[in-house]
Amino acid sequence: MISIQAIWDDTLAFIRREQALLVPVALATIGVSSLVIQLIQNNIASMSKTWLPLVFVAGLLAIIVDIVGQLAVTALALRSHLSVREALAIGAQRMWVMVAATLLVALVFGLLLVPLTASIMGQLRMVNGMPDFGSIHPDGGVALWGLVVLLSSFWANLRLTTLAPMIVDRKIGVIDALKGAFQQNKGLVWKLLLTFGLMFVVFMVLSVAVGITLGTAFVLLGKAINSPSTGQMLVALVTAVLGTAYRVVMVVFIAKLYQRLVGGSELEQIFG
Repeated sequence: MISIQAIWDDTLAFIRREQALLVPVALATIGVSSLVIQLIQNNIASMSKTWLPLVFVAGLLAIIVDIVGQLAVTALALRSHLSVREALAIGAQRMWVMVAATLLVALVFGLLLVPLTASIMGQLRMVNGMPDFGSIHPDGGVALWGLVVLLSSFWANLRLTTLAPMIVDRKIGVIDALKGAFQQNKGLVWKLLLTFGLMFVVFMVLSVAVGITLGTAFVLLGKAINSPSTGQMLVALVTAVLGTAYRVVMVVFIAKLYQRLVGGSELEQIFG
């Protein structure tokens, strides 16, 4: 029987003990990539088309760095005596397996959504160069199929919760990692759903509270110094830091869940 409380205690204990390693790794990878993506989202509408290729490359690099950071934090959580360099090296080495597994799952569910996508695109009309979403009236059967696929993808993601630590811990390929993670989380879907749901609600409440206070202050500061972009940058920075903290807690929790499920890790045998 897996105890969520015990895993949560392991998570908090690890974060308190290893924060000197976690903070620089997380901020340099997950934090920086979150900030870059946030700035791209905030400014892409006003960017010149000539900048779009560079923005695309920057966004792609940010996603890669984010994945490496996630896997590096996972490696630290699986074996706390790793150095930052060793954790980042493991993250970089296993990144391609994680990317391939993620793309494979996305491709499967993307193909299953083809009927809904075709129905939407067939009915979508353009009005003055803009899509008129009010013109979309998908068939009931197609819409129901789309809902089933979306719910199935959500369920599959919960069954694959420990995919990242399994990829980090074991030298296995894409298919074996997907099969292993899917089987490993059998019977835990509802527990994971409630746990992650509660963590997300707490994060959103904190984000709204901080956003209202610091966000408003930074916007006013930007206006006061006649530099609105400075205020926007500070708001994006705070958002990135909050998001990074949330992501780190989630990643460490999942790694500790994995350890409880397997009773240790291969990294402990290698580096212990």
